[in-house]
Amino acid sequence: MRGTVALTGATGFVGHAIAQRLIGDGWRVRAMTRRPSEALAGLGAATWAGDLGSVERLREFVTDADAVVHCAGLVRARRADDFAAVNAGGTARLLSAVREQGNPARFLYISSLAARHAEISHYAASKRAAEEAVRAAAVDIDAAVVRPPAIYGPRDRATLPLFQLLARGWLLMPSPATARFSLLHVDDLAGAVAHLLEQPRLGGVTVEPDDGRDGGYDWPALAAIAAARLGRPVRPVRLPHALLLAIAAGNQTIARLVGQAPMLSLDKLREMRFPDWVSEPPQSAILDDWAPRLRFEEGFAQTLAWYRTAGWV
Repeated sequence: MRGTVALTGATGFVGHAIAQRLIGDGWRVRAMTRRPSEALAGLGAATWAGDLGSVERLREFVTDADAVVHCAGLVRARRADDFAAVNAGGTARLLSAVREQGNPARFLYISSLAARHAEISHYAASKRAAEEAVRAAAVDIDAAVVRPPAIYGPRDRATLPLFQLLARGWLLMPSPATARFSLLHVDDLAGAVAHLLEQPRLGGVTVEPDDGRDGGYDWPALAAIAAARLGRPVRPVRLPHALLLAIAAGNQTIARLVGQAPMLSLDKLREMRFPDWVSEPPQSAILDDWAPRLRFEEGFAQTLAWYRTAGWV
């Protein structure tokens, strides 16, 4: 065994993939959960009941851990302040618990490319604040920040609508056709995390892994890739900004009235319409020996096949 990793967000799409990879690599995984998880137990993870709300409980969670991988967080919220309370506040409490250990665990924070532009949304601002807390703590503990781009892969429900539309020959574009973005298969993100944990020192770096396509993708490129794999045309359709604004505003109002987090908010729409979500080249050599396995050409086919087998598409 390589040691123990305390993992938050393990019941989510990304966290589950990280748990699976680390266990496969020989790590013991202590997974934070709010409720029992048969899926995690089936992987061989030890589950720990709790959340990010109490430093005292978090001390127990990180005790004797060799590393902490923190990927829990809110991507949708009922109130804007909830993003800061959970994403920034929860990260600060977890860091406090780690720093109090006699031999502090290494700390790997799974952030988001959105943190590059904190002004865009409350979510982006909360991820930036969490990153800043990690960098401040890196004086005392060995830490790093990972900013993934858009993540996709089997079991993901967030990108499922995109795959459903592509499979039917359509691509709805929420931003201009010239907008560019990077992509990364969830298994490759898990591989990058595993690679970082093998390094002798993290050194407070921030890395933005992607699938290796220079300059990222645009919407027509996505449509062309899907069409080539499907063997039939995929038609890109630009969604009018005014229509999206009306949908987001209405969704936000209804969600507030019924006390739920909106599926599409005005904040989220600003993120979706931002013209440049391309990962930046690494400023550190820490990922030099890591390489992604899947570009979208292969990842699209693999993920769509999984969705079809599962009956989701």
